[in-house]
Amino acid sequence: MNDDDRRLAESLHRRANAFSPQQAELADVVHRARGIRRRRRTAVSVAAVAAVAAIAVPTSLTLGGPQAGIAPGPAGSTTSSHAPSSTPTTTPTTTPATTPPTTPPTAPSSTAQSAPTSTLRLADIKTGGLIRIGWLQGRTWHNGTSDSWRLPTGDYSAVTPYRGGFLVTRPHASGGALSGAVADVTWLDNNLKPQWTTCGNQRLAISPDLMRVAYSTLSACSSSAHGTLHVGIGSGMANGEQTEPVPGGQLAEPVGFADQVLVYNAAAIADGTPAGVWYVDLAGSSAPRRIKGLANASAVDTTGQLVAGQSAADPQAGVLVDPVTGRPVWSQPDWLLGSFSGDGKYLYAAHSAGAEPDRYAILDASTGAVVTSVDLSSRGITVDDVTWNADGTLLLHVTQGDHQAILDLTPAGDLTRATKVMPYDAAHRIVFATQP
Repeated sequence: MNDDDRRLAESLHRRANAFSPQQAELADVVHRARGIRRRRRTAVSVAAVAAVAAIAVPTSLTLGGPQAGIAPGPAGSTTSSHAPSSTPTTTPTTTPATTPPTTPPTAPSSTAQSAPTSTLRLADIKTGGLIRIGWLQGRTWHNGTSDSWRLPTGDYSAVTPYRGGFLVTRPHASGGALSGAVADVTWLDNNLKPQWTTCGNQRLAISPDLMRVAYSTLSACSSSAHGTLHVGIGSGMANGEQTEPVPGGQLAEPVGFADQVLVYNAAAIADGTPAGVWYVDLAGSSAPRRIKGLANASAVDTTGQLVAGQSAADPQAGVLVDPVTGRPVWSQPDWLLGSFSGDGKYLYAAHSAGAEPDRYAILDASTGAVVTSVDLSSRGITVDDVTWNADGTLLLHVTQGDHQAILDLTPAGDLTRATKVMPYDAAHRIVFATQP
């Protein structure tokens, strides 16, 4: 083991004590799990994920006045002058994380669930749990309480607090010159006024203490551009930002933080071809190092000890690996892995033996065994996005025809409806906030 590997191992195994994570969470799996990703007319470069943690909107959003000394945006950025409509407030809550076993046994094979044959109407699902994380419905932001307000525009792919305001991404009109993973990245200041927009990746990452946000940009909106990873302040209005270059012709997709380590997927800008899973030591000066054994990553666990994703040997198999050695801890054929729950006990996943997922499940993170699963596709319901709720349940954004709702699945298998049944169209689409 060389110095870089030792530093990664120490950083990853320190994370359980280094952070006091807030309520845990969000979601996605690899780009091949198109059913897990919401139909937001965007393509993901490699993987998408989130861990379980309530989004805390920075308190600076309550100040009402514009931030003094705004720093310019990244290279290739443009400015905008749309006015905000309101100023939000929120009250964050915290929940301590626990440490899962470090040497999980080999996972048993998944058990099949019998498919219902009748259509299940969204309105017939009983109401139940509360949504305790941030989420968008069109332009309306809900912060997990009774508070809500309007953002300047809608059609977002991702949103997270950043430098006193929000960092948001939305699909980029590439005209075929770039891969579908390219998005417009915009910073909304504490008055919700756009300050800069630049080309980058649609996925964002936030640290468990909500203090750091990672995003990716391109030097220009072209297939010959150079990519850059940015790590800035997530809570507060400080201007300091760390950058890490990405090899020419590659676009980075942030996955998650582990102390001073940032894990990310890389893909070719022109066609989205995967270029592996990498980590960079934010406290060191060494070049990024590749994590073996993964075709792409979906999550770093809440204790920072393992990385989930799809196997390099068989991308249809979900696998948990030691990031230093690349050795698998367990593997599950035909499962596309998502993110860890806030306490590290569970992992959500989609079962996909064909083109689209047919089941969504909560797995035991220590073994990969199915704790509970739900089959909605055979009941006429489509799952568009998945995330962890702050109370440890799984939130599923679902659609049925021109209607949508958010469902709540407990590890015990109870499925309830957390929202009313709402219209589903471009003006009302739901996006879960980025979680650690």
